[in-house]
Amino acid sequence: SVCSGVKATSLAWEPLGFLPQWFSEIEAFPSEVLNHHWPNVPNLGDMTDGFISRAGAIDVLVGGTPCQSFSVAGFRGGLDDERGNLALEFCRIAKEKQPRWIVWEQVRRLTPRECERLQGMPDDHTRISWRNKPSEDCPDTPRYKAIGNSMAVPVMRWIGERILIVDKILKEQP
Repeated sequence: SVCSGVKATSLAWEPLGFLPQWFSEIEAFPSEVLNHHWPNVPNLGDMTDGFISRAGAIDVLVGGTPCQSFSVAGFRGGLDDERGNLALEFCRIAKEKQPRWIVWEQVRRLTPRECERLQGMPDDHTRISWRNKPSEDCPDTPRYKAIGNSMAVPVMRWIGERILIVDKILKEQP
């Protein structure tokens, strides 16, 4: 996944048998959440720095590029805002890697625990030890940002189930 956030997709799809091969996340707090829950999955970092050559083949490309450059919640700078160009970079990666499936989404912000619940995550999924503080003192701001930029687990599970259904149908065809 690119712009991986805190990986609602993995929470939704791992029970279906999908396993993350790598993440691409540059924000410090979401990167720590990923490392906390998936310590053996590499974070390839910035999606714009040529990491794609290290990514290997892709079956399902998942990403949630920032929406602020297009949204009324942001400055609406469009492609003049470097975040807006991440949507084009996502499309370039998809074109180059030719995954079987592409899931691209945009999200909204909520508060930490309510957001985790509404996004289908377990309570305190993002409440981790952070910057030499115990998890009990994990600040809300990075949690709020990370969860608010995440994908919803139930939605991603539904999409994953549909991928399995279509794959089964395709395998049964002569």
